Amino acid sequence: MTGSPTFETILYRQLKSRDAEIYHALWLDALRLAPSSFGSSLEEEQAKDTSEFARAIERNAIFGAWNGTRGLVGTAGLSVKAGAKTRHKAVLFRLFVAPDWRAKGIGYTLVQHVIREARPLVEAVQLAVATHNTAAVRLYDTCGFREYGLERRALKVGDNDYVDEYLMELTFDDGR
Repeated sequence: MTGSPTFETILYRQLKSRDAEIYHALWLDALRLAPSSFGSSLEEEQAKDTSEFARAIERNAIFGAWNGTRGLVGTAGLSVKAGAKTRHKAVLFRLFVAPDWRAKGIGYTLVQHVIREARPLVEAVQLAVATHNTAAVRLYDTCGFREYGLERRALKVGDNDYVDEYLMELTFDDGR
């Protein structure tokens, strides 16, 4: 039987500090593949020790999409703001799905995990997304995020390339 598609199961779970090495590796892949889509630079992140990623996992809720043969194929994080006047908000960060795993609902499911985690904790989840990343903008819109601003020249990549970012927010004004 030729040409029949293979179904591969994706499991979702919150990352543990023991996942720091594979998380670091996937994040470096993200920065290699889409340097203008993230605020971090590949050089900065390569210089970090894996223990910094373990600490980030302990401080935040970071969810992973796992495939049994490939390992970690996607991530999305949630960071609740710490200040007394800002702790009613959180930030969705580092959503990334490996290219071979896109268009399979993984990004959507990761965002839903972040939203479920955030709903009892905060009143709103915010994010910034590069305006040229139309697939991500559509995904966030589908998940209920709405644009509330535009930051021109939010990122500078190299010497002369600037990236504008949409500022988006999902509010929980349904009484939680």
